[in-house]
Amino acid sequence: MGFSDLTLEYSGWWVLLGLVLSAGLAALLYTRNYFGEDDSKGLRITLAALRGVFIFVLFLLLLGPLLKTSTRELEKATVVVALDNSESMLMASDSISLNKQIENIRSQIKEGQNQDVDLHFYRFGDVVKEEELTGFSDKVSNLSRLLEELDNRYENRHLAAVVVVSDGLFNQGANPEYYSRKSKAPLFAIGLGDTLDRRDLKISAARHNDIAYLGNTFPIQVDLEAVDLDGSASRLKVMQGELELYSEAIQVAGKHWQQKKEIRIEAKAVGTQQYKVIVEKVDGEYTAVNNQRDIFIDVLDARTKVVIIGAGPHPDIGAFRRAIESNEQYQVETHFLDLEPDFRFKADADLVILHNVPSLRQTGDLIWEAAAEKQIPVLFVTGQETYLRQLGRFVPDLQVIGKREEYSEVLPWLNESFDLFQLSDEAMESLKAMPPLWSPYGEYSRVAESKVLLKQRIGSVVSDAPLLAFTENQGQKLGVLFGEGFWRWSLYDFDQHENHNATNELWSKIVQYLALKTDKRPFRVKPSKKKFVENEVISFEAEYYNAAFQLQNEADVKLTIRNAEGQNYAFQMGRNAKAYRLDAGYFPPGQYTFTGRIDLGAGKVLEEKGVFSISPLQLEANNLKADFKSLERLALKNGGKLLKPEEAGSFWKQMENDVAFKPVSYLINRFEDLINLKWLFWTLLLFISTEWVIRKLKSGSV
Repeated sequence: MGFSDLTLEYSGWWVLLGLVLSAGLAALLYTRNYFGEDDSKGLRITLAALRGVFIFVLFLLLLGPLLKTSTRELEKATVVVALDNSESMLMASDSISLNKQIENIRSQIKEGQNQDVDLHFYRFGDVVKEEELTGFSDKVSNLSRLLEELDNRYENRHLAAVVVVSDGLFNQGANPEYYSRKSKAPLFAIGLGDTLDRRDLKISAARHNDIAYLGNTFPIQVDLEAVDLDGSASRLKVMQGELELYSEAIQVAGKHWQQKKEIRIEAKAVGTQQYKVIVEKVDGEYTAVNNQRDIFIDVLDARTKVVIIGAGPHPDIGAFRRAIESNEQYQVETHFLDLEPDFRFKADADLVILHNVPSLRQTGDLIWEAAAEKQIPVLFVTGQETYLRQLGRFVPDLQVIGKREEYSEVLPWLNESFDLFQLSDEAMESLKAMPPLWSPYGEYSRVAESKVLLKQRIGSVVSDAPLLAFTENQGQKLGVLFGEGFWRWSLYDFDQHENHNATNELWSKIVQYLALKTDKRPFRVKPSKKKFVENEVISFEAEYYNAAFQLQNEADVKLTIRNAEGQNYAFQMGRNAKAYRLDAGYFPPGQYTFTGRIDLGAGKVLEEKGVFSISPLQLEANNLKADFKSLERLALKNGGKLLKPEEAGSFWKQMENDVAFKPVSYLINRFEDLINLKWLFWTLLLFISTEWVIRKLKSGSV
């Protein structure tokens, strides 16, 4: 059912004026004897009416009229049935039996459906998808994502009820019991699975660092659990390929047994190394799926070496060292020129930090010359002993003209235009509240805004003087911290947060930026990360720079991925702005190599190679016992109840008198500009054409 109405942007008096004008103009044309002997008053009135209507409608269109059409529509109630598609559903049953149960639940629900209700089936696990088919192949269970997705999809729609079919286990996302749904539709849960304890020995976790260093040992912390296997004996092993690196006897003691083991393994080869942590299966164990964990560790052959050279001992140097060494990729060496008069810098560092050097006692010329010759990055930290004039000669872009003895307390001010590296929001908030540093008072050289991380603030006044800034001189990266007293920042950080996260992150990013070698390769290919898990899409990016170091992507880039068995997968990368991108899809767990190749013509071909790894996602095998209690709490909290599989369709009876299961009537208003109506155009054209043709024929003009 629908009805229409006409609305205008202007007063109705304009319509009256248009009516008078159009009638007047039509009458002016047809009041006299227009057709001679063939003249007819009825004909003139008809033609005048056609002409008048045409003029009036044109005038009306100038007023911007809107045609409002109102229709009343009925929306049926919607019931959503969400089926758990995660692997844990198969832990208590085989796929044939489970699919029969699911089909029986579907049939019961469909039998109870009436004509006023639409039924929508979804499956969920790591993704939420509208379809009935379930393969129980998802690697994670994320119930909170399902609830959030349904809230978004059915917002402002007539959702009557939600039915969740699951084992109640979740291992990703928030606890669904604590999720606050927007929808008021009741949620019913149907529990599938076994709530009895299963005899099982498993590795519940294998914790490790992502990085180790060649020749060092690294720890693997293994959490073992056993259920109903009291007195059983097993063996914990670490394997690399066919090589056994570790082995230890395990004795289970108790019905519910837990034990932590720390294993240390020596890193003997550079690159991404795959290790298997295995606990041998025991007699009577329900499954061995959770008896193994695969881990991948990047073994590096050297840390980034940072050499701190100070004029003399100072608490700032100790604070620098502690913050830098918090990142295990960095190793720090410290020297004091006042205590080591024979010290000679060997220029074997990735970064040099000079504290109060140059000073009047220690000019630092030899250190500077050695670093400049090998383009080793240098960070200067000024103090009250710093010889500012000499510092200006070393770093002309970051100099301050002032007297050595004039220092003032300044607060840090974060410069939002800085773009050399990015700090986390938490670190930036912490830095804003740090105590003052002692900075030299004087006239500072102007530095590009994008290279100044911290500016100096005195009271509420922010100056253009840099507190921490960076520059480059003939390819050598340089930086200056115009402030003494960093040790106070370290203490303040711990006092406020009971950790040093903000100051550690600041120094980690400073070292990372300064010590990172500039990449001059014209062709670069890299995966979005070096370590994936098996439910992630493997993606790559590539760039090609011409001789002028400008990005180009005219030539095709081909990428080949090779697994450990030697099988190749060939792709052609797509273009993305001035670069290249590829989503290669999903791959099974393991180690892979890749080769990117760009053919520039005239026999010029560039290649780039690399490695990445894919770890198996073993969350679903961690818990073999269904959790119906959590399903029941979730249902009760959301106005429903827990149902048995054989009573899956019973919620229809419970809700048959509920108004939520009745169709809802909506009044839909639609507005359309009158000028956009095609039928109106053709009608006007017919009117004016008819009037014109008859007038010409009757007047003898044609």
